[in-house]
Amino acid sequence: MRQNRVMMIQKSEQYVFLHQAAQVAVVCLGTSIRDLKINERMSSLEKKSIFRRSRMFKEFQNVCTVTEKFQEYKEESYIEDDSESDADQNDEQTAQEVNNDAKNRFISITPHKSYIAELTCESPDMGKYINAVLVPNFNKIDQQILTQLPLPNTVVDFWRLVMEYNVTLVVALEAGYAATDKSIGHHLPSKAGVPLSVGPFEIQGQEYNMSTLWEECRLSVRRHLTSTAPKTDCDTRDLIYLQSTFTDLNPKKLLVFTKQVKSYGTKEEERVLYMCRNGASTSGLVCVLNLLMNRLDEDGHLTVPLVVGAIKCIRPQVIPTFAQYKVLYQAMQIYNDVTGVHDDGTEWRDSSDHASEVDPCNDDEDVNANSPTLIVVRF
Repeated sequence: MRQNRVMMIQKSEQYVFLHQAAQVAVVCLGTSIRDLKINERMSSLEKKSIFRRSRMFKEFQNVCTVTEKFQEYKEESYIEDDSESDADQNDEQTAQEVNNDAKNRFISITPHKSYIAELTCESPDMGKYINAVLVPNFNKIDQQILTQLPLPNTVVDFWRLVMEYNVTLVVALEAGYAATDKSIGHHLPSKAGVPLSVGPFEIQGQEYNMSTLWEECRLSVRRHLTSTAPKTDCDTRDLIYLQSTFTDLNPKKLLVFTKQVKSYGTKEEERVLYMCRNGASTSGLVCVLNLLMNRLDEDGHLTVPLVVGAIKCIRPQVIPTFAQYKVLYQAMQIYNDVTGVHDDGTEWRDSSDHASEVDPCNDDEDVNANSPTLIVVRF
């Protein structure tokens, strides 16, 4: 092709990109599933080879291999970029990285500089770093955030992240461990109506909704612009804090919970924040499932390895096990059954009304159980 277009593929990065794109194409070839073919595809993926490994397991292995190679390339590029920087900049960056170690729950899970959600550096004691990455949704490349549950020393940074990135929905997984896990910082107000004051923020609970699978809290967050400013001089944000009350990999529970996440809807300028203890495994699972559900709703088909691989390139620890990968397929199979279509293409159930009919607590029932019990408490 360069014989006809000599200016084509000018940089090594472009050449590497072509190799990576080819690898992705090989992995994803033939994996796109139409809504009417999900059950058929599941049967095919569950078939085992002579080595007693299913096709789905092989598909997961291929996704992990491609994303690992992508990460290796990103690290090599990162090292090369650093070597081209001047010494003073490197010294400053090294000092910042040392200070940031205390803001990571797990030192092995940190954001890559290409995807990090940086904070505004307002003062020397309020740095830019937080262990959070921006990930795409169906319509926008940075509409969602993956982060860890706040540490005791990052609670202020967490609320800075919420305010600066216009987060209107916080989806918290594993937050129930806060009673026993001292590494989870206290970041919510009391259910008795007592507000939480931390740094320049005051968080007030407005209404609590409790079901069998989640607790929903509607919060009002006020940020005082200066320490001496009157209480009327502040930035205010209303948001929803949705906390899961289950921890197992039950596809029906995950489906009902993720359907609840979808039900809120977000405007183009708003963001959804997903968080769990390590900022990747459980929160990433719900994030990816939400993406797959949106893809099926909008396009009538989905490609599980493509979506999983895209998010793993940003946060490699997302979908770390085959068990989670399989649950994605199982949940999407149930979701498609509930929101299926007739042979003539007309929809036979409205997903917004019936997805909650999946009984999350009964593995023997199919899709006709009652929705979770809801209790509302207002202040």
